[in-house]
Amino acid sequence: MRTSMTIRIAAFVLLLPLSALAQVGNVADILARSKNYTVLVPGELATIWNYGSELFAATATVRLRPSGQESTVSARVVEANGARITFLVPQVPVGFAQLIWETEGNSSEWSRVEIVPSDLALLRTGNTGPLRAQNISPSGKLATHGLASPAQPGDSVVLWATGLGSAPPDSVKVLLGGVAQAILFAGPAPGQPGVEQINFRVSSPVTEGCYVPLTVQTPARTSDSFLSITANGQPCRHPLLLSDSSLSRLDAGDLLPLSLLKFSTALDAASADKTFREETIGFYSYRVAADWLAELYFISPLAAGSSCTAIPVPVIGIGISLVLVPGQSPIFTGTPRFLGEVRPLNAPATSVTDPPATILSADAPLSRPGVPLVQGGSWTWTPATSDTTGVSSFDFRLPPPVTLSGGSPVRLRRDRDQQIVWNAVDVPVGFAAKLAIYDRRGGRKVIECNISAMQGSVTLPAPLMAGLQPGQGASMTLEVTGTITATPHSGSGMATAISWRSSDTRPMDVQ
Repeated sequence: MRTSMTIRIAAFVLLLPLSALAQVGNVADILARSKNYTVLVPGELATIWNYGSELFAATATVRLRPSGQESTVSARVVEANGARITFLVPQVPVGFAQLIWETEGNSSEWSRVEIVPSDLALLRTGNTGPLRAQNISPSGKLATHGLASPAQPGDSVVLWATGLGSAPPDSVKVLLGGVAQAILFAGPAPGQPGVEQINFRVSSPVTEGCYVPLTVQTPARTSDSFLSITANGQPCRHPLLLSDSSLSRLDAGDLLPLSLLKFSTALDAASADKTFREETIGFYSYRVAADWLAELYFISPLAAGSSCTAIPVPVIGIGISLVLVPGQSPIFTGTPRFLGEVRPLNAPATSVTDPPATILSADAPLSRPGVPLVQGGSWTWTPATSDTTGVSSFDFRLPPPVTLSGGSPVRLRRDRDQQIVWNAVDVPVGFAAKLAIYDRRGGRKVIECNISAMQGSVTLPAPLMAGLQPGQGASMTLEVTGTITATPHSGSGMATAISWRSSDTRPMDVQ
């Protein structure tokens, strides 16, 4: 079934190189703040963001010059106002090309872009979502998809995207909660040049939740996001225990109050007999949008696996990056409120300041490292001055701090695969682990692995370690991060989330 949709181009925070004075890319990628810029697909919508504001006019033109050609090809401009030009990429050969635009008689610099046959990206807000989607019930009733209006088994869901290009429609696959879904349609969206539409039917049974992982696969690219799914189509049960009215407000683009308690505990074992723990604690109050909450609670389908990569040596050069905020409401607003006290019940209060309070333990043997001073349980936040949040009391439970197995230094063989192990008992689902190896203590990162923290181990392939040299003082850091929901005491304060970070750093003996 085909439906229609009005595409509304919104602005977001972008990092722009000064030399180009603009950012060019697929509309869906730029709206989502994806890093996949400068990749364009013939026949698809693309956008130019200009550094500065109100520089474009309705008479703007865009031209492309394919690599190796002298002549240029004009693009059809769909919209030109404010600080953007939205255009349809003309039919030009695959490969690199130069792009130039003109407005009010002024020409831009030439920008290098890459033309590819297909590079599908979903229209969404933020890096992961929410998606721009629509539910269609078996009876034909239409509803905008959201937290308060999830899809249910039997519904058809409509997604919008750009960049399908020359990929065959039957090559599109959709996974929801890891389960393949029946594709009903994949192709150009009716009446929307440069926009694709993907329709699929929600299978039964399917995982329920506010952030059920959704993956759209094409031969050229995989896009990950999420949908809200419930068995009866009623509002989903949010991890923050938000009310139905709050979910509706988020769906409408409103900002909701949220307090965030940030904990960090870092173990640093310089040697087997010299280990210390550093902890920080801070309390923050925000007004957040739906995509900000998704960043906190969405668990990527990739979180169950692991991957290790070598970090290339950076190219030395001179460049300047600028931050552009072209008029869109920020992801969160309000000044973080640092001054006050946060404390466990029946325990001394910890003053919360800017920067967050830091607690440092004394040196101890690695076999008996400093016990974490920050613990879960019942806590109370009391602002030092008049504050709209007021006093807030809540309960939460923290997992044990992450600890690498073995001694210090970590002994590593370069000629064979090596398994790195850590404690994974009581690690919540969805917590992410990152293992980083540096060529010297505090030096350049040369290897990085991303793993589910619950996995408890990762294997370093021998080829990745070939660049490590004995005697250079290499070091290893394992970091585990995740979000925990605090349970508020009856009638106490706003929703509170716990941002938790734990790390273990040790020198390495490379052999």
